[in-house]
Amino acid sequence: MPRSPYTETSLVKSCLLFLMSFVLSNQHFCQNVTIRGKAHLSYAGKQIGLFKLADGITKIDQREDQDTIGADGFFELKLQSEFTQPVFIRINNVVAKLYVEPDYVYGITFPELEESNNYKNDAELEVNVGLVGADSTELNILISDYEELVNGMFTSADSRFYSKPMMFKKIDSLKLLCDKRYETIKNDYFKNYVDYSIASINASVSRGENYLINGYIIGKKIQYNHYEYMQFFNSCFSGYVKAATSANKGLSLFQIINVKEDYNLLSTLLKKDKFLKSDSLREL
Repeated sequence: MPRSPYTETSLVKSCLLFLMSFVLSNQHFCQNVTIRGKAHLSYAGKQIGLFKLADGITKIDQREDQDTIGADGFFELKLQSEFTQPVFIRINNVVAKLYVEPDYVYGITFPELEESNNYKNDAELEVNVGLVGADSTELNILISDYEELVNGMFTSADSRFYSKPMMFKKIDSLKLLCDKRYETIKNDYFKNYVDYSIASINASVSRGENYLINGYIIGKKIQYNHYEYMQFFNSCFSGYVKAATSANKGLSLFQIINVKEDYNLLSTLLKKDKFLKSDSLREL
């Protein structure tokens, strides 16, 4: 039977009490992740879709489920997931991200779009869903807490004047703060979320190839299904293959891929690179 992140709680608003009973009822279903929610009534009658990324490289959206929002705002979405991952809930161009773990039932509220953010075009508009009954150790709550720490650390009026060394110190301070704040948290996905989010911040301020790859890639487990790991990996190795093969005196990268179509030749060439000795890392 699927686990649930919910705990006993006394909710003042009757709509949330109703949502709790809606979430906890009828536990028998074939999909191992269920999202039951209540959208703002302005969305009534609209289609709501559930999407996930097909993989961490192409970032192609893959529709998993859809529903029509009822006159009372309620909807239900399901998917099968063998690992923790972010999913995206869309109503037209309004989108919210939610991290889901296998064998969980989630209760969410989908907020009204603020008029000031409705640009009347096809731009994607992000909103934050509310989680019903989740405690402080639930993954999405932890991520929200971490993001508040990051914002507090880097969004001050003086942050735009920080030198690189000062930015490095701020990032290191963030890491120490997180180590202390989350030392009792057992959720491996969240711990890696913090590590690779900080890695991406380091990459954004050009901390250096040796620092980034040696610190976060070499000797570490390749996490194909971890969104933040793959975000960092893509950023770190963007354009890397072209740069790594630029000094080759033989066939060019273009010739190897598009003329010879020789995977083994490309792999042999890349194996000369100091960071790509590992077969699995080189293949990725």
